[in-house]
Amino acid sequence: MIIKVRNTTDTIITITDLNISVLPTETIDLALIKKLYEIASSNILPKLIAGESLIVNDGVEDLTISRALQYVTNQNMPTPRDISDKQWVHETARPFGSKINFTGAGDDPTDPTDIGGGPRFKIQHTVGQSVDHSVVAYFNCVENTSYVHEGYVMWSNCEFDYISAYFVPRVCQYEGADSTAVSPYFLYGDMILPYQTLGQPKGNIQMTYALENSDGGLVYTPFREDGTRDPCFWDASWNTTTKQFENITPMPAGNGNYNLFGQEKMLYRMANKISLVGSGFERLQTADADQIGHGMGLKIIGTTDGEDHDWKAGITMVMFRAKTC
Repeated sequence: MIIKVRNTTDTIITITDLNISVLPTETIDLALIKKLYEIASSNILPKLIAGESLIVNDGVEDLTISRALQYVTNQNMPTPRDISDKQWVHETARPFGSKINFTGAGDDPTDPTDIGGGPRFKIQHTVGQSVDHSVVAYFNCVENTSYVHEGYVMWSNCEFDYISAYFVPRVCQYEGADSTAVSPYFLYGDMILPYQTLGQPKGNIQMTYALENSDGGLVYTPFREDGTRDPCFWDASWNTTTKQFENITPMPAGNGNYNLFGQEKMLYRMANKISLVGSGFERLQTADADQIGHGMGLKIIGTTDGEDHDWKAGITMVMFRAKTC
């Protein structure tokens, strides 16, 4: 099977849910890189075809948009049937191509290939310490598409103490811009935008840690189920050999894939003030899965309630990941 796509634009096209980038004028055969069912289940590929950013070739000729859409979405696995020819139906929240992963830790953000080597999801309070304790764990998703499914909380010696969990962006390291230099970065509230977006002549900050690094500050924004997402003011391509970002480009109109942040903010609240009493265990159950963008971290906060006392809690996350080791 041949599924060639050609980039008709003068910019890099990224099929984000397939983790594939196509350079300007480049042609690649998706069938040599991904399984057919992965191609067929992509939400982004049809949008790029419909927008004429990518042209599809079946190995014989370039296809029209309607034929191309039908061609790439019909590459499904055969429908399994039992001996009486009834279809087998299996309901799951797990996206195609991913594996289930129970984890009590994040990834090491300094190593983009690491899985599970980061901070553990645990809170331990001792009398006399600060009322609030927190841990932030990032996930390496630039080469490992990842989703959060649900979680388990276990605790000991609690007296209505509580935990909250939400996703935050990685914050860039920066300083004020040299007045003689033209920096592209303009700090505006909690975000770092291209100066053109704000109608400024130049930026007001400069980076002190390279954005090319996997932990430099680029934060990917996943698409919603309806194919929309919040504006993204930066774009970049990922080099799987050097393990660095390249072609970091301002997208003043907000049609990029990444954002930059100058301070921490809540991107997505997962759990809010879950009360813990005595010692116990609770499953935070859901039937859904939410994609995590590279550069997003899960921040867990434990808060002591009432009279000071020793207590502890731990969390196990249920994730779906393209790679688990």
